[in-house]
Amino acid sequence: MIKEKVSSGNLNTGICDSGAFQLRRRRVFAVAEYAEYPWQFSGNQGLYSREEVKLCINFLRAAANLSDSMSLYYLVSSEVYGLT
Repeated sequence: MIKEKVSSGNLNTGICDSGAFQLRRRRVFAVAEYAEYPWQFSGNQGLYSREEVKLCINFLRAAANLSDSMSLYYLVSSEVYGLT
């Protein structure tokens, strides 16, 4: 199925990144590799490395526990508050 779509040019980029494939992702990735379908797995590693997500997580940690000095330091040293 994927190989035919790639060769015909009717490529739907949502084929391999659908949540329905989570349990069968190894098989889907193997088929994508075989069919030379350009794909990229976007797990949660990219999400947590984003600066705005780090800032939100540290803000929530600091709000939940004011004695969390690491989160407070991260917030104070961020560009958003401009205290450094």
